Amino acid sequence: MDVKQSPWLIACLLTWAACDPSQTTGPSTVFDLRMSSSTDMASTDLAMMTYKATLPTCSPVTITASQLFMNVVNGSCSCHKSTASPKMASAADLANLVNKMPRQAMMPLITSNDVNRSYVLFRLTGEGDLIPGGSSGYMPVGGSKLGTSPMCQWINWIKSGTPP
Repeated sequence: MDVKQSPWLIACLLTWAACDPSQTTGPSTVFDLRMSSSTDMASTDLAMMTYKATLPTCSPVTITASQLFMNVVNGSCSCHKSTASPKMASAADLANLVNKMPRQAMMPLITSNDVNRSYVLFRLTGEGDLIPGGSSGYMPVGGSKLGTSPMCQWINWIKSGTPP
């Protein structure tokens, strides 16, 4: 077994080594095993973690990237049409968000059929900081969050399997 791949084994061994068997009141050293915000989570399996965005209840409708772009992105995401990353200047750009990792957050921007594994939705609800490496604040910028109808279009596009 490779010790580098067994952080829990190391933590257990350190805890065990810190215990003094002659003491009856407990160990003399207490270890804080919480991760700091600077912990590198590049190898973390997010599939094992559960995240849930606060999303509106939407009537299921099939939405395409073209419809989402024309109805929502074109009018609401002006920064991403010009300078901000990720680029969303066309419906084709929306399709390129599927399974693409953002610069820092440890969740794909869009995961087809899974609204709770789509970082864009966490940003649209102002909950991006729930995701390791994610950012807080609402998208679009300026504090005015999307209404229910535009949010439901994003949600339904993802739940529809992100058709073009």
